[in-house]
Amino acid sequence: MENEREKDEAIRIIQWNFDRWQDLNKSKWWKLFIYIRPLIPAASVDAREHRLKEHLAQLELELDELRSEHSRAQLELESAQKSKQIAEKWSEEIGQINKKLMGELKEAEEKLKKSVKTTEQINAPYFNYMVDNCAETEETGTHQQGNWMELGTRTPYH
Repeated sequence: MENEREKDEAIRIIQWNFDRWQDLNKSKWWKLFIYIRPLIPAASVDAREHRLKEHLAQLELELDELRSEHSRAQLELESAQKSKQIAEKWSEEIGQINKKLMGELKEAEEKLKKSVKTTEQINAPYFNYMVDNCAETEETGTHQQGNWMELGTRTPYH
């Protein structure tokens, strides 16, 4: 008996479920859902594809910016290298000019030393005469005018 009762209850549950299923199949909303259901994954694929395209466009913009930055950096590097080459060339030229001028300076200093030595040699008798004459003047209190030209030299002022 209990078996029969379980069978009857199972039959009623199945009948109730079948009735609900038939009501659902008659519903306009269910028919719309069944019609649109295959499109839902396609819509999500389309949305994903759209997001990926936007991301790709953004990455392409970033790539363009990086390329332009790279080309700018390349130009700056080339400019810096050219400036460095010019500076090195100028530095080398300045070094050569400096070396030349230092040589000329040494030559001029040597000429000056020779000139001073020659001048001292030329003027030594005159200065000795003047010193001696001044010493005599101080001792005697009188000034004797002598001819320093007799010494065989000339005055630097004539």
